[in-house]
Amino acid sequence: MKLTSQKALEMIKEIRKNNPNINLAHLICVGNTAGKIAESLGLDVDFAKTLGYIHDIGKL
Repeated sequence: MKLTSQKALEMIKEIRKNNPNINLAHLICVGNTAGKIAESLGLDVDFAKTLGYIHDIGKL
């Protein structure tokens, strides 16, 4: 399975249902910002967004 930004976002939203301490707004902001940076550098925008969305997953 390839994890896309859309799938990552859905996964985070599902996890948040059982763990309301996850700051969803923060994850979305980081992902979107990573995507903008990637775009400006000519890199894979979806990959950057995906990593931004899941960057705090280890805290769970």
